[in-house]
Amino acid sequence: MPVAAHRSGWTALITGLAVGLAAAAAAVPPASAEGVLQRVARSGELQMVGPASHPPMLSLDAQGQPQGYGALVAQRIADLVG
Repeated sequence: MPVAAHRSGWTALITGLAVGLAAAAAAVPPASAEGVLQRVARSGELQMVGPASHPPMLSLDAQGQPQGYGALVAQRIADLVG
């Protein structure tokens, strides 16, 4: 296959993927951060999901409590929400 034809195929593929991704992104309504914060404030519960086996991001201490960067971020969010 000539190089120009190969590049043309890649360009078409990349263009098609970009158009498809843009269309998919436009079709999905944006997440409402305000709704999430309102729910957290109302319920008093903040749930963050992730594997607890990736220190220093997130792990469990000897008492089974979360520790690490993820736990610190969750605590900061909880403090700001009230």
